[in-house]
Parts: sequence; C-alpha cells; structure tokens
Amino acid sequence: MDQILEKYMPLAEGEEIISQIEGDAYNTSSNVIMRFIAIFMRIIAIITGST
Repeated sequence: MDQILEKYMPLAEGEEIISQIEGDAYNTSSNVIMRFIAIFMRIIAIITGST
C-alpha cells in the first residue's frame, strides 16, 4: 500500500500516515449472497448503461 501512496499521492515533508483503511468500492458486506447480488446488479447496470 505504501508504494501506491508514494506514487500517486506523496506526503509532504513532515507528514506521516497515522491510520489507513482498505475496502471494496462496490460492496462492504462479507455476506456471500449479498456479494453475488451486488455483482449481478453491477453487470445489469453496465449492460443498461446506467453507470
């Protein structure tokens, strides 16, 4: 993660990372069924052009 941060968003002198979060942009649930539904909805949105 630190290499990505240094490449796209370097810190200024004196700044430091005190915390960070990681996640999925489309789904925050760990439930397998909800993840499948979210994938299906994403595919439908791409097909219909609503994204």
